[in-house]
Amino acid sequence: MVRYRCELTAERTRQINRLHADLSQLRPGYHHRTGKLTSAKALDAAARMLRGDHNARARIARSRITTLRCLRRDITSLAKEIHDAVEATGTTLRRIDGIGDLTAADILTHVGDPTRFGTKAAFATANGTAPIEASSGRVRRHRLNRGGNRQINKAIHTAAITQIARPDTEGRRYYERCLARGKTKREAIRNLKRRISDRIWTHLNTTCLT
Repeated sequence: MVRYRCELTAERTRQINRLHADLSQLRPGYHHRTGKLTSAKALDAAARMLRGDHNARARIARSRITTLRCLRRDITSLAKEIHDAVEATGTTLRRIDGIGDLTAADILTHVGDPTRFGTKAAFATANGTAPIEASSGRVRRHRLNRGGNRQINKAIHTAAITQIARPDTEGRRYYERCLARGKTKREAIRNLKRRISDRIWTHLNTTCLT
């Protein structure tokens, strides 16, 4: 379901870009009257602007508006299904800052049975957040691990970036402590991702045991 929603979202973006190109030709400066084409209100405003225009491009633009309305309904409906599916698992993943229904569903789908990862370290290795030693002489460094399940890694990265963007999260405070200790921004993000990976492992196994 998550993958299908991503496909619908990508198609919506494509249709919005095409509608933008049409409206820019048909009604230059249209966005001052409609705003961004991501809302139902904006699509309604665009449809009113094209009313009565029988130009071929206007007909195509109206068809795109109809398509976008359908996509918007489908995406909303699918989001509700994903929420209900995640809710039914009893997972506590959403208690972690930056992990909502979609990210939780993605993690659950790709993790499968969490008991196959006996330790936090094993889980980190499996999702690519376990750093690779890259020290030189007295300088201790670690480099990015490009191995592991990239979908889980992407979900963890999304959670990390979300936490960093929010000043009131423990993740942001941890990131700033890493910077204060001399870590680069990339190193601080990698450290935070490993920390989030450990939290995810704990939540997955807590759910599994209850």
